[in-house]
Amino acid sequence: LAWPVNLNAVLPKFRSQNVVARCDPPAASDQPTEPNNGRNKVVVVAHYDTQYGSTLFAPWFRPFLPAFFTLTYVALALLPIALATAAFAPAIPFTAEVAWAVAVYLALVLAWLVWNGVTGGYINGANDNGSGAALALALAQKAASGAFPQLDMVFLFTGSEEAGTRGMLRFMADWRRRQPPEQAVFINLDNMGAGL
Repeated sequence: LAWPVNLNAVLPKFRSQNVVARCDPPAASDQPTEPNNGRNKVVVVAHYDTQYGSTLFAPWFRPFLPAFFTLTYVALALLPIALATAAFAPAIPFTAEVAWAVAVYLALVLAWLVWNGVTGGYINGANDNGSGAALALALAQKAASGAFPQLDMVFLFTGSEEAGTRGMLRFMADWRRRQPPEQAVFINLDNMGAGL
């Protein structure tokens, strides 16, 4: 479920766009040439945006990300509890020490996140999502040569994926408004080079 509050008005703005291409295979002599002649509709999706890269997402730190985020969220929840306990129930042992330890940890996390923000930069991710975009382009090339005559294929390259999947949201709004009611299979290609 998506969060119903839309923060677009206050979030940073950058130029972005979707690229949409429809690929009709070469018409066979025994096939009608009109679009949507009973073929299954498939929308192949990949995003081609860039993201802000830093040490936080460096390959050596990736295995520690879940533990880092979990510990930080626990610390954020524990700090007000420890402070309130130390203030209103000072007889309970070690509450002040726990509050200080959590506060020091969160201060270090904040300093490290600020350092990542200052020293990082925008990168074109080879795996996220150069690999997905490359595969989608290869499929489009095959579709244009007639490899999938039974399919009515649309290739969608969305922008703003890292900023709340805004490109996909915009496409779906346009899709509902412009397309006649029909079923389609959506195939999203993302992080295709991650391996097993």
